[in-house]
Amino acid sequence: MANKALLAAIVSLLVVIAGYLGYLAWDRHQHNVQEEAAHQRELAWKAQFLGTTPEKLQQEETPGQRAEEKADEEMAAKAVQK
Repeated sequence: MANKALLAAIVSLLVVIAGYLGYLAWDRHQHNVQEEAAHQRELAWKAQFLGTTPEKLQQEETPGQRAEEKADEEMAAKAVQK
């Protein structure tokens, strides 16, 4: 009898852990979607400002530039919080 209760407790704990990991994956996905949408809005604004198309700007942009801009934005956000 104790073995069945222990097994049920272990299985329910594993189900809870799996659910939490699923939630974390979904939350990360949502964050990535929001980040990409913000990047697309920023590209559209820059393209309008520079008189070109967002697609052209995206082709010209390197991954290093995007990472650098993201780091700059995070640093600015931290400075504002202080």
